[in-house]
Amino acid sequence: MQPAHPCTRYNRLRCNTCVGQFKPAGLSGKLHNMQNNSEQDRIDHNRVIWHSRRGMLELDIVLEPFARERYTALDSGVQAQYRQLLSCEDQQLFDWLLQKTAVDDTALVDIVALVLDHHARRANA
Repeated sequence: MQPAHPCTRYNRLRCNTCVGQFKPAGLSGKLHNMQNNSEQDRIDHNRVIWHSRRGMLELDIVLEPFARERYTALDSGVQAQYRQLLSCEDQQLFDWLLQKTAVDDTALVDIVALVLDHHARRANA
């Protein structure tokens, strides 16, 4: 019996080396790469959902549904804007999303409007 690889001894996740070496039998390289891309997209989406959970309930109510329902349909440029929005401080997001102050960062004006539009549509549905 072979000893377990160190990355699987304590959990079921595999290290990048192991994942890079694994190639399912019968799959061409192109199909395998497409599966890796879709898996990476899913991981990135889950990471964005996780970062959309903030320290304030008001932000969670607005940001998390947007990340779950709209993020994957956005083009890569708008996705980058959303990730940039998530890097802002909670108090700043609170002021912008509750429309207490105007968005002072011109790069984030469009994404804030998109998030607010999505929230308004959900509230009216």
